[in-house]
Amino acid sequence: MHYVRAHPFSFPKPTTMDSKDTLHLSGTPLSSSRQRKLWVPRLLRLVTLAAVISLLHCFKKAQFGGSSFTTVSQKEAAKLCPQTDPLWPSSHSELYSQIGSLLETEDYKLRAAEWLGGAVREPTESYDGMGAIGEDPRWETFGPFHQYLEKVYPLM
Repeated sequence: MHYVRAHPFSFPKPTTMDSKDTLHLSGTPLSSSRQRKLWVPRLLRLVTLAAVISLLHCFKKAQFGGSSFTTVSQKEAAKLCPQTDPLWPSSHSELYSQIGSLLETEDYKLRAAEWLGGAVREPTESYDGMGAIGEDPRWETFGPFHQYLEKVYPLM
């Protein structure tokens, strides 16, 4: 028993047909060539869906530690990328220590965060293919940023 929907908002009504015939939504039997034509887009959609799922699976593996990435131990990493000993200033070592102590204070950390926050709030959009400075008005957005840097860091 096949169901035919005569109207988009009506409930299906049972109808009897031969097993060889297929009804379209309009209620008319479809020829075998018409049936084949309907399967082509469905098959293409199915293949496209399978390809998208496969690509998402590969992306997930690559992003979240699939077999394409290898991990090495810390000892192996040290052999692959040897590090030099840290440098320590031979002259002005007392000044270096004083500056290091200053940079670790809570007051300095708060001021540095405020300076960085102020710099980030200044609009500095840049675009591909900008014209020459002075000709392209999009360069003018860097003027207020330059003034901010002069105000915050007057000795630089």
